[in-house]
Amino acid sequence: MKSLCLLLAMVICHSTFSYATQIVLPHQPHRTNNSITLNFVLHGKRSHLSKVIASINGITASQCSVRCFMALRCQSVNFNLKLNICQLLDDNVHRAIAKERTVKDSDWNYYGYEEPPPSTQPLVECHYRKDKVVCCNATDTQSCSLVKSCKEIRQGCKSCKSGFYQIFLNETKLVNVYCDMMKDGGGWMMIANVSFVNDDDRHNYVLDQVLSFDPYSLEDVKTGHFALNVSGLITANIEVAEVRFFCHKQSHGRTVDIKLLAPVMHTALTKQQQPAVYRMTRGVHFARLKGDTSRMSRVIDDLYGWEESTPFYNHRLFASHQYHWHFYEANRMDCDDFPAHTLTNKFAGTWQLFVR
Repeated sequence: MKSLCLLLAMVICHSTFSYATQIVLPHQPHRTNNSITLNFVLHGKRSHLSKVIASINGITASQCSVRCFMALRCQSVNFNLKLNICQLLDDNVHRAIAKERTVKDSDWNYYGYEEPPPSTQPLVECHYRKDKVVCCNATDTQSCSLVKSCKEIRQGCKSCKSGFYQIFLNETKLVNVYCDMMKDGGGWMMIANVSFVNDDDRHNYVLDQVLSFDPYSLEDVKTGHFALNVSGLITANIEVAEVRFFCHKQSHGRTVDIKLLAPVMHTALTKQQQPAVYRMTRGVHFARLKGDTSRMSRVIDDLYGWEESTPFYNHRLFASHQYHWHFYEANRMDCDDFPAHTLTNKFAGTWQLFVR
C-alpha cells in the first residue's frame, strides 16, 4: 500500500495563482493504491512495450500526469512534446530496466514512478480530482483525517510544491488556501495579498478596501485585493507561531522578507488596544529570510511595531522615520521606504503576509 503525495504543477509568482476547490468530506475513505507520483522523467525516451490504455490529444505534460492519476489502470505515461499527445500506460518502467523497456525518440518523454526509501515516505497524501486538491494524514488503509494547515501538509509531504491546497479549517469547512512550501522550510499560509502596478490605483488597495474578517474566504488572496484581519485567525482557531512579512516595489527594487518569531506572537494575536510601540531585536523577535534585500533589516538591529486594532497592517514592522511595511492609507503604501525620505515616492508594489 502506497501513501504518497501527488506532486502537481501548482506554482505561484507573487500574484499569479492556480487553485483548487472542495472535493471530499471529513474522513471519507481514500484509495491509496491509486495515489502514485510520476516522480521521474526519461527525456527523449518512449515506452514501447507498455499497453496504451488511452491516448489524449491537446493537453500539457502536467495535465497528462493528472489524467494518469485519475485513471485506475494508469501507472505511467508517454508524452509527445511536439504534438501534445498523452499516452496513458498500464505498467511502470523502473529506471533500472529503462534501457530494455524504452526506445530513443526525441519527440517523446517518459514519466514514471520510483518508490522512495521508507524514511522519505510522506505522511500526508494529496489527491487531485477534477482540478481540486485535498490532503489528509494517512492514518490507515481505510480512512484519513483532513489536514488543518499548510504547516501540517509540509511536515508530512516534503516534496509538495507551493500552490493552493484545501485545509479543514476550524474542523468545520474545507477551505482553499495558498501554501508557500519553499521559503524557510515551507508551510506558510498566505493570509494577505495586496498587489497593484499603477500608482493611481492605490486608493482601491488601502486597508479599508481590502480588509476581510472572513477566514473562509482565504482563497481570495489570488485576487491581489485581500487581507485577513487578525480576528479572522482567532475565529477560525488558526494556530500561529510565526508571521512572515513580504513586500516588493519595482521603483526601488528592494524586497522585504522578514519573519516575526514566537516571543512577539502572543502580543500580536492577543492585544487589541490603542497603539503602543514595542521594540523587536534581531534574532530574538525577528529574522531575515533568504531573498530579503531590505534596508530595514540590514542597517539596524532593532525594529518596532504597534499594538492596535488592525494588527499586522498598520505599523507592524518599521524603523522609525526610515523604513516601513504597511498599506493602511493611500499615501502610506510603504515597502522599505518612507514618504519624507523620497519626494518621488512610488506607491505601486506587492505586500503579502503569511502565517505558520
